[in-house]
Amino acid sequence: MGTVSSLANNTILADISNYTQGRNGYKICKITPHIMAGVLTAEQCAKNIFGNPNRNASANYCIGNAGDIVCNVYEEDRAWTSSNRANDYQAITIEVSNSSTGGKWAISDEAWNSLVALCVDICKRYNFRLTYDSTPNGSLTRHNMFKNTNCPGPYLQSRFQELADIVNAKLDGQTVPNSGQSTATTVTESQTAKEQIDVDGRWGQETTRKAQKVFGTPMDGVVSNQHSVYKDKNKGLLASTFKWKENPSKNGSVLIKAIQEKIGVKKDGFIGPKTIRGMQMWLGTTVDGYVSDPSEMVRAFQEWLNAQ
Repeated sequence: MGTVSSLANNTILADISNYTQGRNGYKICKITPHIMAGVLTAEQCAKNIFGNPNRNASANYCIGNAGDIVCNVYEEDRAWTSSNRANDYQAITIEVSNSSTGGKWAISDEAWNSLVALCVDICKRYNFRLTYDSTPNGSLTRHNMFKNTNCPGPYLQSRFQELADIVNAKLDGQTVPNSGQSTATTVTESQTAKEQIDVDGRWGQETTRKAQKVFGTPMDGVVSNQHSVYKDKNKGLLASTFKWKENPSKNGSVLIKAIQEKIGVKKDGFIGPKTIRGMQMWLGTTVDGYVSDPSEMVRAFQEWLNAQ
């Protein structure tokens, strides 16, 4: 088994005919984000597109519209993504879902946040920073540098410098907005704590960050190491913040443990039916052990967080 980011929700390898094993002696020192030119989950891109043996293309990672991440080609191997052998030998390539088709080919905030987090993780592990100079010489490169193509689309291309700035700021330990909003102003943890989050019944990164501040756990916007068996039955727990794994580590999530302690259920760090029922009882909502999209329980939790 090859190297996969801990942020990935799953690994669905491309057909063996769609990538090259190994990197021919090159070091990983670049990242090349692409767009899917469609609204897809990471799994749909990895399985339905790059799983086709006639596709002649792949990516190291796929990011879905909801922010879900799937490894499609192990990091030790060269994905066929950017129409340039030398670039792809050196780059971790990332296919990002669009939030709508046509026009500027925009991407969702959830996909953007996952892209930022994945870039930070890659840069940390391979010890490089993102430099964007609109040429193939930088460590952040574009598909249309090597081929006459619309990829990565006007929207994402317009944010490449912003992507480099945010990733480098996070590498330097700065706290910056972890959403699709402008990053002109740095946000401190104390400022974040005072902000009111949307009461929309959907547990995404904003709700996680607020909960992490309230419960005094590390603020990274991620609920790590959760059992993927609970993913499909709990649509209100968004993949942009919940990192679902088939075989998560035994420690689960520090935030979930803090919530479990608060509501008086077993502190194992995993959000499953027992913890969800415990939260529903604590918050006075319907007790069924599931988190729908939107969710009455999540709305009540968001209201409670705003009141703290």
